[in-house]
Amino acid sequence: MKFNSVDEIKVGDYVTFLNGKKIIEVTEIRDYSNYVKGVYVESGKVIKEHYSYFSPAPENTNTKTMKEQLYTWNDPQNNAVYGTKLAMNSAGEYVLEIKGTGQIVTMDPQLLTEVIPYTFMAKNGSTEKHFIGTEGKVSVGDTLIQTSAATLKIWVVKETNTKNKTAVKFTGRRIVTEKI
Repeated sequence: MKFNSVDEIKVGDYVTFLNGKKIIEVTEIRDYSNYVKGVYVESGKVIKEHYSYFSPAPENTNTKTMKEQLYTWNDPQNNAVYGTKLAMNSAGEYVLEIKGTGQIVTMDPQLLTEVIPYTFMAKNGSTEKHFIGTEGKVSVGDTLIQTSAATLKIWVVKETNTKNKTAVKFTGRRIVTEKI
């Protein structure tokens, strides 16, 4: 079943290509052009295509992702509490397991803050990829290098603090340059 309008898709939705099986998380919708930008959940590869090429992902596909989502909130004594989302109840509240105690609680999603590591987006040629990093270590415009036995990749940082859930750890170095 394909989408009939770009209005049927929103950021955060899980979709697949019409006959595809790999899950894509929608990261941006360009209403003026009807294009959808997303990232493959498994690989982190960024894609952009017209909305008509997508269909909703099957309902059971984000079960693993949902159980890995960590949230924080403050208890009545104003102490930070962390919990993992298990489900959503019929009232729209999140069912969470508190870290360290195993206690199960329900919370209004508006009272929760999702815990996402610091991420940045870098570009290598036409490939855009999100990486987990450390705040303050890279800035927009920085040049990064990754080497392995077979490849050498040069990345340019395009965005910082992207809050991307599918980012992968960056292993490499920042290239420090001097104007000549």
